[in-house]
Amino acid sequence: MSKRFRRKAFLFRVCFLVLAGQVLLLCHRWAEEEQQEHYSVEILPRIHFTPAESNLSLKSSSALITEPSFSSGSQRRDELSDTLWPADTFRNRTLVVVLGSLRCGEAAWKSLYRNVLDVNNADLAVITQAKPKSDNSRHTVSLLQRAKYVWEVPSFTDWADALDLMAGGRAWRERVPEYYTDHESGILGGALNYSGSGAIIFWYRWFLTERIRELNWKSRYDRFVITRSDHFYLCPHDINELDPYFMWVPQGQTWGGVTDRYLVVNASNVLEALNILPPLLKNPSRYSNYLQRKVNTEHFLAMRWREQSLFPDKRNKFPRTMFVCMAREDALTSWKPLGIEVFPGVFTKYHIEFSTSQQACRMSRQERLDFIARKSNLLPT
Repeated sequence: MSKRFRRKAFLFRVCFLVLAGQVLLLCHRWAEEEQQEHYSVEILPRIHFTPAESNLSLKSSSALITEPSFSSGSQRRDELSDTLWPADTFRNRTLVVVLGSLRCGEAAWKSLYRNVLDVNNADLAVITQAKPKSDNSRHTVSLLQRAKYVWEVPSFTDWADALDLMAGGRAWRERVPEYYTDHESGILGGALNYSGSGAIIFWYRWFLTERIRELNWKSRYDRFVITRSDHFYLCPHDINELDPYFMWVPQGQTWGGVTDRYLVVNASNVLEALNILPPLLKNPSRYSNYLQRKVNTEHFLAMRWREQSLFPDKRNKFPRTMFVCMAREDALTSWKPLGIEVFPGVFTKYHIEFSTSQQACRMSRQERLDFIARKSNLLPT
């Protein structure tokens, strides 16, 4: 065997050993990452919030607070369809949270995946009302399958029972109503026979703050997007275009205050931005002058943000790219009739939102940035 051949064979063996070592190192790192991803699922499981024995008509306030219980379980990533997960899902730094009843259906939810989750490489959490055990439809709902975190809360007949959990007892039921005049309370809508949905809206936000604290999400996520299930997103909404110093809401639908349907907020301000109703329940006398006027949820939200120095200095607007939609079956439970059918099976609820979203989605990226800059509080007015 010639010396040249032996030299080539030696070099070949060296290269092979180096390559094999690199492959083993990559496999080891991959195994570590797989273990960490599974561990992340185990310590942050999909949690379903259900009342024990569905009994909420309890006598003592302490029982009301302790009666609801959490049951948890985990779901591995590989058990779900690959098409339901964005890339690198366990390293995302943005969390999109859908609050409330599931409405409008798959067309709306697919627009959320395409134009919000995938664009921002974001995780998804869903907090919604539980369905009867006999209803198996949730197993076919892609929104719940796509979500990394799911909570199902009771369908309260009277949301005053839910506010008892928020207030730490029932004493608020006597104290708060005495500060109201003859008008009805939009803020407490859904509780104590008040019309509207204010209590429901703000209870979901309180429930979310409790989960953020419990799971230490402020250290896991940099930004939070708070939204609802019946938004249809006409075009991509890239939150990287929005300065993280500010809290961002879409233009329009302010109703004398701040829209409560969509919010982009950083981790530093998220708890304050969501902490709306608890101070009123615990100390209603502080808001006595305010409560004697007829106010809606948007107005109350602006007042609470102003109280915490979040409004107007830290609140900004971006061009609206989404509209509230309805499916045909939503008309059975909504106070508002179906609007215009803009896509097959998708109807508008407030058509002005659809028109505004169309205009925004025709903007170039530079036009959107110019709009944001004009709205920015950093610039002189």
